[in-house]
Amino acid sequence: MPVLALIAEPAFAPSDRAWIDRLRRAHDPEAGHVPPHVTLIFPTDQPAVAPLRTHIRRIVRKMPAIRTVFRVAVVLPGPDGHGHYAALAPEQGFAALVRLHDRLYGGPFAGALRHDIAYLPHLTVGRFDAAVAARRLVDRLNRRAFALNSAIRALDLLQLERGQIIDRQRLQLAL
Repeated sequence: MPVLALIAEPAFAPSDRAWIDRLRRAHDPEAGHVPPHVTLIFPTDQPAVAPLRTHIRRIVRKMPAIRTVFRVAVVLPGPDGHGHYAALAPEQGFAALVRLHDRLYGGPFAGALRHDIAYLPHLTVGRFDAAVAARRLVDRLNRRAFALNSAIRALDLLQLERGQIIDRQRLQLAL
């Protein structure tokens, strides 16, 4: 059964993207496997790809690009209580991402929604076993005033096998 996920890869200015990439290479073991992104549908086992792709296209075909500005770093618990993330959270674009997430989890994805976990749009820059290590990075980042402007113009439907991307289908937002 395919494991699917849906991500949004924000388009940043080259200098901002380079800064994020440096952070991720230093602190996120996933940095070499997947680009900086905001997850909209978390990895889930699905019996068929085509109906899901149709559902996503129906939602995003008339949706304009989402403008985001990431201005703060936060510590988040890892899935199912394992580890801790240091992440950048969007100040601008937050509501649009939450609403999109909620719409996407309708239809064929409804059974995959975790009701016990609040959705907080974020871009992971570090993964840590200990919360104190994640907190150190977050505190260091928040001592610096930053505003990372970006636009989300497409979503990527990923098919995963053993944690590796084996297929990527890009779905454009209306421009």
